[in-house]
Amino acid sequence: MEKIALDEDSDHCCYELYAKDCMTGEPKTMLITQAGLKFTEKVLKPREIQRASTLMDMHKQRQSEFNQRIFSTPQLSSDRQPDPTVISYAGIGRNATLIAYREALLRTGDSTDNALADIISRGRRDRGPRFVHSAAQLQALQEAVDLAKDANRPTRPTAAQFAASRLIP
Repeated sequence: MEKIALDEDSDHCCYELYAKDCMTGEPKTMLITQAGLKFTEKVLKPREIQRASTLMDMHKQRQSEFNQRIFSTPQLSSDRQPDPTVISYAGIGRNATLIAYREALLRTGDSTDNALADIISRGRRDRGPRFVHSAAQLQALQEAVDLAKDANRPTRPTAAQFAASRLIP
């Protein structure tokens, strides 16, 4: 395993893992991002949800560059790649929160409440009843989605700014 990148925030690092396929004997190389986010609470805070999502986006970009370098495949934009697999031994709640957050951001037409209700319902059906199972997880998830949507929403000029832009000297 070779360390290939360390984030300036020191909350994650990226590795290339070299292995041998036990069925074919062929060498394999995999890209692994290790997130070392310090979650001290049982529920992710909205900013922690956003940071974990950013780390996933960074991994997708590195994966695209890795594929081009290793396999000489055309580089796909990171938004066309599937999300990386998340492996954790701590349970499903925080991972489910991150999965639901990323899915909700893709749903631009739905209200946040409708999108999350559908995502959580499908997640519980497909992954089990503990998929975003607490009120605190749901509240943090709603806040994180609202923060992200607010950050991406174009700001409207104030009445004074609009009037000033319309003045002809």
